[in-house]
Amino acid sequence: MFQSYKQGLVSEEYFNDFKKRRYANFEKRPLSEEPIKCLVYVLYGRDEKGIWKHKVDANNNYNFADDSEILPPKVDWTKLDSLAKEYSFEVKYESFRNGKIVELSAPVLIVDLDNGFFGVNIPQHGETEIDGTKILISSQGFTTTDYDSVSVYNLNRIDERINEKEYITIGSHAYRNLGCNINKMVLQLEKLD
Repeated sequence: MFQSYKQGLVSEEYFNDFKKRRYANFEKRPLSEEPIKCLVYVLYGRDEKGIWKHKVDANNNYNFADDSEILPPKVDWTKLDSLAKEYSFEVKYESFRNGKIVELSAPVLIVDLDNGFFGVNIPQHGETEIDGTKILISSQGFTTTDYDSVSVYNLNRIDERINEKEYITIGSHAYRNLGCNINKMVLQLEKLD
């Protein structure tokens, strides 16, 4: 949205309304004045037999001719890890880090939700270790790669999701999740005791 605004593709009024509606904090992260390939383009629809299929511009060259047609797997909520391992594919994109545009890739999983809709997930997380405890970091519930809003998980208690400004206990210490420094790709925790 920021790049569209800078290029004159959206009005200042629309851009400001977007910031208010989305509670976007454009001061929190570095933004590129130049356009970057930060979106993933997907085509989907039914084939001549009525079967839902999709194509993803995985190399982000704005051309679907070199991409394969994919039949997404049916979602099985009890086997999401297995689906991610078997059906994810790498998608290239760009990000702005430390004042430079960098090329990256991330796994993307698209599943058929069996109701005429698709589910999209980016089964990627960051990891760090604190006092011998492995901490997993997800970006907006595994839906983006921007790490603007992160949740953390203690690997020993993976079902406990700790969102930003919430508290996590690691060993005998409590910490507040302050999010991620996107330039340094560093999790920021405030030790409370």
